[in-house]
Amino acid sequence: MTKRMVSILLLAVVATAAGCAEDVVATCPADAPRVRMSPRSQSVPLGTSYQPVARVFVCGGGREIPFVGVWRSRDTTVARVDSAGGRVSARGRGVTYVWAQYFGMLVSNPNGGTWDSIQITVP
Repeated sequence: MTKRMVSILLLAVVATAAGCAEDVVATCPADAPRVRMSPRSQSVPLGTSYQPVARVFVCGGGREIPFVGVWRSRDTTVARVDSAGGRVSARGRGVTYVWAQYFGMLVSNPNGGTWDSIQITVP
């Protein structure tokens, strides 16, 4: 066991003993956060709005942490999104994608890493 592994294990034991295990993400620092949005696609009638859900997981998906990040729309003529809260407003007919990007990491992983997206269809 390396010195780093011992330090991480000790941190986890101390945090658990202190009653704050739920707040310690350092128990699996090599695992990048994974953002998952649901549903994968959504139809939003013109002139209405919709609130997608973004969830962030660490520790191989075993622990959820709060989402803190930004939301973006690929095509704002179809749907605009509140960059802080994620509320999607349907503005024009068509299809676009809405992304949620987690602030905890600076580099995105194309396999899911720090961002995820859903398809928005405005019929």
